[in-house]
Amino acid sequence: MSANHRVFVICLLLPLGHAFAQQSEKDQLEKIQAGLVRAFSQSPPDRETVEGYVEQLGKDGRWADIDYEDQNRVSFPVMQTLGRAEAIAKAFRADDHPLKGDKRLSKAVNLVIRDWMKNRYSNPNWWFASIGIPQSMGRIGILMKGDLEPEVFQYISAGVLGRTRPKGKGQNLVWISECVLYGGLLRGDLAVVELASRYIKSTIVVGGPSGIQHDWSYHLHGAQNQIGYGIAFATDTARYADIFSGTICAFSDDQLDLLAGFQNEGLAWTIWRGYFDINCLGRVVSRPGASTNRDRLHDVAELMARADPS
Repeated sequence: MSANHRVFVICLLLPLGHAFAQQSEKDQLEKIQAGLVRAFSQSPPDRETVEGYVEQLGKDGRWADIDYEDQNRVSFPVMQTLGRAEAIAKAFRADDHPLKGDKRLSKAVNLVIRDWMKNRYSNPNWWFASIGIPQSMGRIGILMKGDLEPEVFQYISAGVLGRTRPKGKGQNLVWISECVLYGGLLRGDLAVVELASRYIKSTIVVGGPSGIQHDWSYHLHGAQNQIGYGIAFATDTARYADIFSGTICAFSDDQLDLLAGFQNEGLAWTIWRGYFDINCLGRVVSRPGASTNRDRLHDVAELMARADPS
């Protein structure tokens, strides 16, 4: 984090300092960390699936069934390695999983990340470098904090996430900002965490070129309804509304009211007989399960109820 950024963040924190004077930086970081661990460790794969991943992983940190050379700009097969590592990390950390704390799992995750350290996989599609890879690395780092080898931890927290800077609009800005958040948490830097939270909260407005509109639609990539992005936006912001509650990063009442309005007056009206209206899904309409992903609305409602019981 640059000196200018740090001075800017400290100035922003001063008016709120008194309200959180009795809550140390360490306490706030631990609260946010615990909230993310709780969120990321939900619905881990079953024991058979996880053990299959671990047993099939080579000593070089690679799986034989993945094409590590394919540079497809859409699928980028090597991303499956991070998906599997994250699945293993979920099982390692989930309280009720039979493999919780199993050292075979932490060894496997370290092997996978060491392979990334060695080969520095990349793709010509900007999304993977800016969002996909740091997101996955960040979630793995949050879940495995305290159980990663020092070099692996440094690579994730400073190497991958340390290079990430907030940019973009709407949900893309939320996704990139949460990568900045992960890095701040792993490095124990509340100023960076608070800065990331401010970028996330800056997207909770009405009527801009991207984001929630006055008719409760959601725009991204131009003036077109993109509820596919809107449900991702609602899910992520509701999660952070819950996790940030009681910390210096907490959402304002106006922001909570706007998110509740988007949920009740926007998203709720896009469901008909259990399916999303395909006319409002936007570019995600062709993705598997896009029209049936209605359960996420229940998740949003539960998160918002915890963040704002009123």
